[in-house]
Amino acid sequence: MEERRETWGEDNPIYRARVLGEFPDQAEDTLIGLSDVEEAAKRWTAAQDQEAESAETEIAAEEVVLAVDVARFGSDRSVILRRQGSRVLEIRTFRHMDTMQLAGWVAAAIRETSPERVCVDEIGVGAGVVDRLKEQGFPVKGINVARRASQETIFANVRAEGYWRLKELFASGQIAIPNDHQLMGELAALRYSYDSQGRVQMESKDAMRQRGLPSPDKADALMLAFLESANKTRLWT
Repeated sequence: MEERRETWGEDNPIYRARVLGEFPDQAEDTLIGLSDVEEAAKRWTAAQDQEAESAETEIAAEEVVLAVDVARFGSDRSVILRRQGSRVLEIRTFRHMDTMQLAGWVAAAIRETSPERVCVDEIGVGAGVVDRLKEQGFPVKGINVARRASQETIFANVRAEGYWRLKELFASGQIAIPNDHQLMGELAALRYSYDSQGRVQMESKDAMRQRGLPSPDKADALMLAFLESANKTRLWT
C-alpha cells in the first residue's frame, strides 16, 4: 500500500479507488475521467489480441511517433514514449541522466524504430537534447509547451491545447494505453481551470506537488506524442 501511495499520491483517483476502495465522484475540474483512462487500457489489451488477426500491411501503415519528456528536477523522470497510430507501444523512463546520455538513448530509439516524427520537450535542459540530436542529423522537432497555442483565444498555451486534444481522444475512444499504473494515475490526476481571459489552462506541476502528486512525466510524453496527430486515428474496440 505504501508503495502505491508513493507512486500515485493520496489525492489520486486511482489510489482512492484501487487501494482505499473509495469511488470518488469526478470533479468538475478533472481533465480525463478515471473511467476513460481505464477504458483506454482495455482497448490496448484488446488491440494486442486483434493484432495477430490484422493484416500486417495495415498495422505497418500506421504512423510511428517518438515523444521525449526531459526531466528538469532530480526527482523527475525523463521519458521516451513510442506510439503507432492510436496505440502506445513502449514507455521508457530514466532518472539522473544528463542531456548527452539521454540524447544517446533517443538516437538509439530512432535508429531502432524509424519513426515518422520525433517530438522533444525543449523547455530548459530539453533544448540541449534537441540541439545534440539535430547536430547528428536526426529529424527532431523541439516543442515548447509554454508558448502560445494555435487557438490562442481558447487555450492559455500549447500545454493546455495538447492536453485538451488528449482529453478528446480519451473521450472518443481513439487512444489505447498500456496498463501502466504510473501513467494511468498521472492522467486521472490532471486538472484544468480557466485564466482571467477565459482560456483553458492546466494545473501547474508545483500545484500538483502541493497536492502530494508526482510530476506527470509519462502523461506529458503522451501529450507530446499526440500533439500534432491527424484528426483520424484508428479506433480499437
